[in-house]
Amino acid sequence: GAIMGSGGMVVLDEDDCMVDMARYFLAFAQDECCGHCSVGRIGTRRMLDILEQNLGKDHAQVGVAAYLLGNTHAALEQYDKAEPLLTEVFNEQPKIENLGYYVGFMRYRNKDYQGAVRAFTAGTATDPNIQQLTRFYTGLAMGILGLPERAIAEVEEALRILPASPITGSVERLRDTIVAARGRERRVSDRVGVY
Repeated sequence: GAIMGSGGMVVLDEDDCMVDMARYFLAFAQDECCGHCSVGRIGTRRMLDILEQNLGKDHAQVGVAAYLLGNTHAALEQYDKAEPLLTEVFNEQPKIENLGYYVGFMRYRNKDYQGAVRAFTAGTATDPNIQQLTRFYTGLAMGILGLPERAIAEVEEALRILPASPITGSVERLRDTIVAARGRERRVSDRVGVY
């Protein structure tokens, strides 16, 4: 096979290690990342870390290739290609850093709100940005599922994690909207009880 890009071509044979090739190109992508989006800034570094941690392991069993390919598709907003790959890895190893967020986000996009909540809550993340995004989308999903108290709790937690971030304004508006909607429901149920 051959890889083309930037006016060059790389030819490989059966003796070349695809994991080493993935590491090489991922390291290049990480070095060249502009850092404006979390997928480029955080995701490429995390993918490279995972790849390097698993170099001596059985790659078919670990699912590194599926994880890396799925994240690559997600970074390119090719969610229909990313979701089955990341879901496969998530089903085997739900505690891989940030994976619950990525799977939950794609389920949320597909309007599978219960599945999104399950993925968000099963996953792990140490990055405060991913933690905040996870809580934000969990709050959105809970609100859509008709669970305003739980939605507010998730949104409040998102604000606690990062009180000042690029999405703080959106998180605050979501919280205020859910609180206002909950207040309207109470007023309507009070009136219905009077009749």
